[in-house]
Parts: sequence; structure tokens; C-alpha cells
Amino acid sequence: MAWSVRLWLAAAAVAMITTGLALLNFDQLRGQLLAEVVRQFPDAPPATRERVAAVTLLILIGSGVLVWLLQAGFALAMRSRRRLARLALVPLWLLGAVHAFFVLGAVVSPVLLGLPVLLGFPVAVGLAAIAAVLMFLPASNAWLAPSSGRHRTGRAS
Repeated sequence: MAWSVRLWLAAAAVAMITTGLALLNFDQLRGQLLAEVVRQFPDAPPATRERVAAVTLLILIGSGVLVWLLQAGFALAMRSRRRLARLALVPLWLLGAVHAFFVLGAVVSPVLLGLPVLLGFPVAVGLAAIAAVLMFLPASNAWLAPSSGRHRTGRAS
């Protein structure tokens, strides 16, 4: 169980660092999104295109940060032996994977943002996938099982 928690926390950290690195190229990212909006909506007024690009960028960044913070929080809850935390982590992993797919798909040329950004999201999703498998192994099930006949300190009565 300890490895699962560590991997969940590592996945969240990698994703947050990747987001931070992507934000270092904020103007370039915004420019790419704006170019894509202009390509898809050539008749829209420039102010509308600017707002669409800004909202898209806000949604991409904000939803990712929210998913990764929730992953870290539920991983810490799982470390505290809260069984339902691992059930929450599975859909959060799926959301993180979908988010990574959208982020890499929304950027016209992710290579321009740099190799760490290009690799960061898939690495985070992969770490979370391994953590998800580990948290359902028999040893994890035993660790999360209700403690019958034990006090809060874990000693037998």
C-alpha cells in the first residue's frame, strides 16, 4: 500500500510540475490556442476568439490542477486507511488520463513547449496506472481491511 500511495503522490507531483513548466510558455500556449480558435471560427469577432482561447486555457489548466490535487488528497486518505479513497482514485485516474489526452491534443505543437511537458503528462498517467493496480493487490486489501479486535494503536486485545 505504501508504494501505491507514493506513486499516486509522485504522479500528482509530476503533473503539477509539468503544468508549471507549460505555464512558463504561457504566451506560446495561448497563441497556439488562439490560432486554433481562429482556424475553426474565422467569422467570429476577434474579442470573442480571445475569450474562447482564454476560457479554454483556463479550463485545461484548472481542471488538471483540480484532478491532481484530488488525487493527492485521496492518496493521503488511503494512507490513513480510508477504504473509499481507493474507489475515488480510479475515476480520478481516468479523468487525469482524459485530461492529458485533451491537453496534448489542444496544443497544436506540444514539442514546441519542450520535452518535459511533452513527456510529463503521460508519465504522470503511467505512474497513476501502476499505483491503481497496486492498491487492489491482496496485500493492500488486507492492509485496508477493518481492524477487528485491535485498538487504535494496532495492538491485539
